[in-house]
Amino acid sequence: MRRWVPGAFELMARSITRPLSEGGVELVCPPELEAEIYVQNSNAPAWSVLPSVAGEIFVVSSDYNAADVDPPGLVSKALHMDFGIDVVAVPDTGHLLQIERPKEVEKIVRDHLCSRGFGIPASD
Repeated sequence: MRRWVPGAFELMARSITRPLSEGGVELVCPPELEAEIYVQNSNAPAWSVLPSVAGEIFVVSSDYNAADVDPPGLVSKALHMDFGIDVVAVPDTGHLLQIERPKEVEKIVRDHLCSRGFGIPASD
């Protein structure tokens, strides 16, 4: 979280928690459900179809060359190396790159959509 833009901490806290009537807060997503999501992701059948859809996939990734590379960055690198999926790694970012570099990520996505005939170009 050290790379997050100012104000992101408060927005994230409001997004993932809700107030309790008796005071305090609770997580919106129960921990056991979130843990199950990780298990499902690792066993997803999507991996078997990647070769047939790789040309249609575009990934904006954390920096998989960073000294503190995270698992999603490593997966993104593998997607590119193993399946030829188009991956753009944003330098010096981690898993929550859209919170760390929102304008840069927006520009990458808009430019990609425009190159495919969709969207509005990013303003610089």
